[in-house]
Amino acid sequence: MLNIEDKLAIHDLYARYCWANDAGDAEAFSETFLQGGEYHTEGRVVTGRGEIRALMSTRIANRPAQPFGNPQHWTGNLLLDGGDDGVASGRCYFVRFVRLRDSGRLEVEAAGWYDDELAKVDGAWGFRVRRVVRDIPGRSGTIA
Repeated sequence: MLNIEDKLAIHDLYARYCWANDAGDAEAFSETFLQGGEYHTEGRVVTGRGEIRALMSTRIANRPAQPFGNPQHWTGNLLLDGGDDGVASGRCYFVRFVRLRDSGRLEVEAAGWYDDELAKVDGAWGFRVRRVVRDIPGRSGTIA
C-alpha cells in the first residue's frame, strides 16, 4: 500500500500536469513524465520528454486559432494502487472547461479519464505511461 507521503506526492503530480497544461508551459508539462515516459493521446503514442514537450509546444502555438481560450483541466475521483516498491497505477476522471471567445460562455470542451502507470525515480513520482481516454472528444480535436 502507498504511504501517505507518496499519495500526496502523486496528487501533486496530477495537479502540476493540469496547471502546466492550462498555463501553456510545455517544459513543466513534459517534466511530469519520466525520461522515457509514454503519452497515449489522439490515437498515437508520444515517447520521451522531448517529444512530449514538442507536442505540447505545438498545441500551445495553435491555441490562438481556436474558438475558445482559458483551458481548465479538472480531475477527480483519483484511485491509486501500489506498494512501497516505487511503482503505482492511477485512474481519475477529467473535464476540460474553456471560455468561448465570441460569447464568453464557459463550456465543457472535453471529458474522459486518465489511466496511468507511475514510478518513483530519484525520490520523485512521474508518469511512466499516461493514457487519455475521452468520453467527449473535444471541439479542438486535441486534449491533454
